[in-house]
Amino acid sequence: MFGFALENLTRALTLNDTLTDAANMIGDIYARRHKIKKAIRYFNRSLEIKPEQDDIHVRIGALYDTIGKFDESRSHYRRAVDINRNNMGAQFNLIRSYVGAGDRTSARASFNACSALCREEGSRIMNLGIELEKAKKMDRALAAYHQSMEVCPTLADAYFAAAEAYRRTKKISKAAAIIDRLLSIDPENERALVYMAHLLFDNRDRAFRARHIRHTMKCLQAALAINPKSVASHLLLSDVYRFTGDSLKADQHERKAREHDEF
Repeated sequence: MFGFALENLTRALTLNDTLTDAANMIGDIYARRHKIKKAIRYFNRSLEIKPEQDDIHVRIGALYDTIGKFDESRSHYRRAVDINRNNMGAQFNLIRSYVGAGDRTSARASFNACSALCREEGSRIMNLGIELEKAKKMDRALAAYHQSMEVCPTLADAYFAAAEAYRRTKKISKAAAIIDRLLSIDPENERALVYMAHLLFDNRDRAFRARHIRHTMKCLQAALAINPKSVASHLLLSDVYRFTGDSLKADQHERKAREHDEF
């Protein structure tokens, strides 16, 4: 079926090289077949005909991401935003791209721009989830939280609501996955870093391996880099070090917690 469609569309584009729809459909067929370079070629051909297609810039950017050409993908996401600042897909993909490049300032600007576009609707759906959870309809509540995150992927409160729902139902790995997803786009979210550390440490068991301890420490150290006077982070890190048998560092963080608690 794809081969027949591709043949007809290619013929149409040959007869009339101004058909952006045909070029985009050919690009889409190649993308579905995982022929990334050919897909990019036809999407670019469409842009040559009609440059102001912000959604096509997003499509090309996503394709470049799949082959690890992140500078090229970021260039297309930026172009999409230049054309249409309300293109949420472009804004969200820029967050991930800037985080990956270590450009936290630009990532925060895109994060805020994305939030402005979707916060109201995302919050509305999240609040429905909260009411459903109060009514003990947990499955429907979780569905609402996930929908809220899809509608507004920068709405941190929705991530925490979902994570808490999973934690309360003892689904710790799912709770951790939700917070990890938030940290992938907001790595300097102190609340998320401390929450993740608590998830890992408070729910430890005999299978609490060294990598989990390292992850817990890494989260708390990142949280303290953001807020060095956090009493809660110092106390938890003290507990972690004591668990590992490092009494010296445990005592150091306990002292720091007491010092900061005095202010």
